[in-house]
Amino acid sequence: MKSFFSVLALAAMVSCTQSSSTSLSGKLNSESTEASVISTPDSEQTQMASNEETEPQASSIAQESIPVKSSRENAPAKVRRFLGSFSNGMKGAKFSFEISEDGQRMENVIYQGYWYCGSKLESTTAGPDGHFTIQDNKVEEFIVEPPDGGSTAWRFDMTAEIKGNTASGTFRMNINNLGCNTGMLNWTATEED
Repeated sequence: MKSFFSVLALAAMVSCTQSSSTSLSGKLNSESTEASVISTPDSEQTQMASNEETEPQASSIAQESIPVKSSRENAPAKVRRFLGSFSNGMKGAKFSFEISEDGQRMENVIYQGYWYCGSKLESTTAGPDGHFTIQDNKVEEFIVEPPDGGSTAWRFDMTAEIKGNTASGTFRMNINNLGCNTGMLNWTATEED
């Protein structure tokens, strides 16, 4: 009789252990384990041996932790896009650029606004094909395209200071031989979400 109650107590413990293991791992079936323990007294030692193997697995699963990335610092680097405007020059001019994933390049700079070409005021959308180098969150550089283009080459002058999700600086775009020039423009920009 004592053996029968021992088997029932063991079955109850296995059932509880298996239920918690099932919720953790989803791989164990508590009903089939319980049925095999109660079936015959001969299977008691065999089942006890298999439970000893199962229980440590369940407890080791419960002790495992999964790292969770919860802050922006742990998030993978991404290209940051900024949109801006000018405090001088013609109204309605826009300015945009991206900062590379590694934070080393200001690229895809686009000016959309007006400039004087000769004596005429013209609307234009343009920007360099190349990039400006960022050092210590600052840019102070010019790009000439094509590099050996002579007097008809485009020149893009840029200064920038990047502080978190805002940036400010100056921009100028010109083609000397054609007399096209935006003049030196003061800009501010904010990072898009």
